[in-house]
Amino acid sequence: MRLGVPYEFHPANQLPPSEQLEMISPQGFSRAHASVLLGTWSDDGVQALCLLDSLV
Repeated sequence: MRLGVPYEFHPANQLPPSEQLEMISPQGFSRAHASVLLGTWSDDGVQALCLLDSLV
């Protein structure tokens, strides 16, 4: 499952089914930040990677 910038600030019941969660949102899904380029790193993603690195 991939979450991040396109899916931020949406309640869980408004997210697509887990098999449709990809970098490119499913057709008709309203992205949280439509102007942000696909693949852009978010601060949350970077923090998760730093946490993972420190735990490993």
